[in-house]
Amino acid sequence: MSDKIMKKGVTPVIAIIMLVLIVLVMVGGVFAWMTGFQEDEKEKGQQQLDEFLQDAENNIMIPSHTCDESSDPPKLDELYIRNDHETEPYNVTVFHDGSLANNGDTLNLVPDTTKDYYNAGSGELTFDERPERGDDIELKLSGETVASLTISC
Repeated sequence: MSDKIMKKGVTPVIAIIMLVLIVLVMVGGVFAWMTGFQEDEKEKGQQQLDEFLQDAENNIMIPSHTCDESSDPPKLDELYIRNDHETEPYNVTVFHDGSLANNGDTLNLVPDTTKDYYNAGSGELTFDERPERGDDIELKLSGETVASLTISC
């Protein structure tokens, strides 16, 4: 009779241990799959951002600028910015010597256009102080510089 009791007590304990092990293996498998899935999506997102920034860097440029030579030192008179992409408008953040320009607003660059965005204080682009010879202008997308210019008059 003691053998029957032992067998009845052992079987449910083994069954519970097996069920717990099966659940742990399933949870571990789902966790491993989800971790891999998240890493793949993160890599895809980073790759898309890198491609977008590379494309922007190839298409956004500052082809020319002019200066007012009558001021001492010469100050920026006109700033031309080109978006060479056929269809993509870019919204860039502009920096003057490392400080945010244009009151922090982004500058919308029209596709396939060279435009005078700054004309001696008028236009779509504004600076707290009028840039002068030797100052740096940077255009950034997602915190990455896509075009820059050191003013040379």
